[in-house]
Amino acid sequence: MGPEWKAVALEKCCYCIDLEIGCYIIGYLEVIIGFVAFGLFCFWIHLEGPFIFFGIYYLILILGMIVANCCTGCNLLAGMYKRKREYIHGYLYYWLFNLMYVSYGIYFFYWAVVHSVQIMALVVAVQLVYRLYFLAIVWSYYIRMEVQEGTPLNNLP
Repeated sequence: MGPEWKAVALEKCCYCIDLEIGCYIIGYLEVIIGFVAFGLFCFWIHLEGPFIFFGIYYLILILGMIVANCCTGCNLLAGMYKRKREYIHGYLYYWLFNLMYVSYGIYFFYWAVVHSVQIMALVVAVQLVYRLYFLAIVWSYYIRMEVQEGTPLNNLP
């Protein structure tokens, strides 16, 4: 990987926290948010019933994404504790794959604004921004691990 990618890397998380500590915080936030989202999802199903707003396929998709997000947070934490770039690599691939949902998020943002559901538009916009920032922080730490270990990115399994 060329030096142009190293120029993109951040130096600190939130301008004052070391990248390693920031990655630990992100990993724990992913796990905590996953469990809270799963609890809210189950509570919402209990109150509203599964077929009120979404069809069963959307509910399965949402539940799958909640579980996958929680698992990738655990994957990031395992990579941080074991100092294995491969685990962090998996986290990055998952979120890069998940960026295709950004286009869906932008569509949903547009739909919420057009239909005067401004709170949903705000939630989608905030989620997109913090997800992209989390990805930038983990990517920066991943680049730093390459420099510290001295192994090029091309030699990863």
